[in-house]
Amino acid sequence: MNFASPTWYKTADAKEQKLFREWLHGLLKTDTVDLTFVKKDDTIREMKCTLMESKLPTGYVVDPDAEIHENYIHIFDLEKQAWRSCRFDSIRSIKFTLGAEIGDKETA
Repeated sequence: MNFASPTWYKTADAKEQKLFREWLHGLLKTDTVDLTFVKKDDTIREMKCTLMESKLPTGYVVDPDAEIHENYIHIFDLEKQAWRSCRFDSIRSIKFTLGAEIGDKETA
């Protein structure tokens, strides 16, 4: 799979698209992600987002059994503190850090 191509999602087969949707949803539930995508008005948007329950508004819980939508993902924008959606086929880049955040200390 070549995620570098801006048209990758549009040309991927249904199995690859489903795998990508599930992977991204899982990543967002465990990490903060910098997502770059093309908005409906053709402008580029960069967003720091997540589905981590510890970073969501008080009282909001992500349903672990919720179906992942086929065309878009509903995510929480950490900078605007608001819910946003973006189409999977508009995503241009996904950035995240593997492992602990800088400054996190492991306890023994």
